[in-house]
Amino acid sequence: MRILIVLGEPRAMTISMHQASAPRFANTLRNLSVILDKAQAHCEAKKIEPAALTQARLFPDMFPFTRQVQIACDKAKGAVARLAGVEIPKHEDTEQTFAELKARIDKTLKFIESVKPAQIDGSEETRFRHKLRAGELNEREIEIEIADHRRAHAVRGAGPARRLGRHDQSRRHAGQGVRRPHQEAQDDGGREPTRR
Repeated sequence: MRILIVLGEPRAMTISMHQASAPRFANTLRNLSVILDKAQAHCEAKKIEPAALTQARLFPDMFPFTRQVQIACDKAKGAVARLAGVEIPKHEDTEQTFAELKARIDKTLKFIESVKPAQIDGSEETRFRHKLRAGELNEREIEIEIADHRRAHAVRGAGPARRLGRHDQSRRHAGQGVRRPHQEAQDDGGREPTRR
């Protein structure tokens, strides 16, 4: 007996800009908060000074863990704010303890969840300039990044989008990737980029 399976034409999954951005950042931050809980529990169980972990670096020229958490929050709120066309919340980078870092994540989550889908959906054609210490991305590069991000989600569903082609440099502006001191953006702490 032979079984014939007929497959239809492949169809791309449709996903909105809000679905491709805000919930993804929120999930990442919630996971990061759980990691902080595990780190704190480990310190308590092993009688380790918390600063041994909060100030740890994976590589000598990288920021310590506290700064990495702050940057993760900055990237998330910065990306969502830019897509929604609203002011980026300003958070002081003073966190040192696990509790303070979790509070920073909670503040960021509250902002992300306050942005309505209607504020982000339709932002595929958004143009803005993003200033870096190493220079300035132009509008064309930003447009390509947004388009690539959306296409990757359409193909892969709701999972985090991979950067496409030669635009690895622009990954820093979608809130993704580990940052090193010389790569940090100037305006992610709350300064509004130039929009057009």
